[in-house]
Amino acid sequence: MHIVDRIKTSKCIDGNIVSEYTLSKPIDSAFLSILDMMGLLSIKKLGNLQMFTYREDDWLTIKGMTGDTMLYVTHLKSKKERTEERITFFLEQYRKEEEG
Repeated sequence: MHIVDRIKTSKCIDGNIVSEYTLSKPIDSAFLSILDMMGLLSIKKLGNLQMFTYREDDWLTIKGMTGDTMLYVTHLKSKKERTEERITFFLEQYRKEEEG
């Protein structure tokens, strides 16, 4: 799984940036397991699908749904590079799990 596209969709009045990330594969439970190990993950089931919100401290929120290729990412403007690094790390961990 890798990032296909990244679009900055809005700036919040509190200084946060909201971006949409399109992934090469739909999000699955293996990806959620990685998020669960790294921060606070909440999941709501909708039939066979799972909506999720991942939070890391006060600077990063990732939302999405299994079966979908979109991630909605909110982060502090000052943490743009760290956010990119973090998402890349999650995807690298996912690839390692897939291969291993």
